[in-house]
Amino acid sequence: MRLAVPYEPETEMVAEHFGHAKWMKIYNEEGTVVFTDVVESPANGHDGVCKFLKELGVEVVLCNGLGEEARDALFEHSIAVLAGLYGKADDLVIAMLENRLRYGSAEATCHHEGGCSCGCDCGEDGCGDDCGCGCGV
Repeated sequence: MRLAVPYEPETEMVAEHFGHAKWMKIYNEEGTVVFTDVVESPANGHDGVCKFLKELGVEVVLCNGLGEEARDALFEHSIAVLAGLYGKADDLVIAMLENRLRYGSAEATCHHEGGCSCGCDCGEDGCGDDCGCGCGV
């Protein structure tokens, strides 16, 4: 399976918005081994980015913020999307591959004070390392 994550190389985090990401981190899962590559995203609209990802063979996108146009463009290119994610890109992909990933909506946010609002069940104490929601709290 081939996955893509809008990526911030400086922080190794998933980028805040799919359509504004300058970089995509591409993951190619072969059995238990995951190979990665960071590629520059073509800044020519949601449809252009989706065509680019489709040409790379991407089947799934993990992202944080995702607007309706982007969601529609991914759907039109038969690319599945899990939105509302926050955290280090590698951690999110590993959690997904281990069936531990919990995701919210494109509007989901997590706050350090007052617990998590990303859709997981961890409550006010935060998520911890084993939750898999990817919020980083």
